[in-house]
Amino acid sequence: MKIKKTVTAAFLCCFVALTVLCLALGPKIRDALSLKIDFIYPESVISDGYLCCSLPAGAIRYDIDGSSYVMLAEISENYPERCYEAKKREVTVYSSEGGTALVLSGIMIGDRVILTEPVADGQRVVLKG
Repeated sequence: MKIKKTVTAAFLCCFVALTVLCLALGPKIRDALSLKIDFIYPESVISDGYLCCSLPAGAIRYDIDGSSYVMLAEISENYPERCYEAKKREVTVYSSEGGTALVLSGIMIGDRVILTEPVADGQRVVLKG
């Protein structure tokens, strides 16, 4: 009977210790398992009288049907703390020259446009830096 109580107490101590450890290291473990992404904030540019957002051309992606989109890192209710969720956003590209794309609609100043590839819609991501 004494051995049973000792084993039960040892099990409970290990369980409590592991719980505390997981709570303390949980965010670091989650960050280590999440994709770390590079991102850029779009800049405002006026071109031919149109107010556009300027991005590196590589940030623009294309569907099979040829429609253009970008991936954004948005704060998510699904993932706590420093984690973000990748979201697909369709954009209208005005022009793309010299490695820079001018976007007419779909994104705004302050959006975090993901530069890292590949990233799936809804994927948990962590911002580098």
